[in-house]
Amino acid sequence: MATLRPPDLAALEQGKYVPSVELAFRIARAFQVAVEGVFQFGGNQ
Repeated sequence: MATLRPPDLAALEQGKYVPSVELAFRIARAFQVAVEGVFQFGGNQ
């Protein structure tokens, strides 16, 4: 399970927070999808 505080979740949804690789995998696992199904890499950001 991914543990995330409400302020961190809000920042994540607004694009103001970049999760660690470990957190990204935990979130994807919680939704039973690939990491690419949850997050997109912008490249030039």
